[in-house]
Amino acid sequence: MKGEQLLDEVSSSNVVSSNANNNKDLVTISVEEYEKLISDSKRLPDMISREDFERSVTCYRGDIVQLAKEGLERANAL
Repeated sequence: MKGEQLLDEVSSSNVVSSNANNNKDLVTISVEEYEKLISDSKRLPDMISREDFERSVTCYRGDIVQLAKEGLERANAL
């Protein structure tokens, strides 16, 4: 019963979003996939923010560039 209700909600929301934007295709997913998506979405707040991720990537990229420069300097010194 719960699965049927979830599918009805998904179907109606897909139709509404599809009518609002004709560029999107309708997608059918199983109840298990839907429940996994809902479960995963509840964990999203615990994940790192995009800004923090990009800041970390920038920091690590800078470290890699610095290490590469130092490696080249050492190689040239030999």
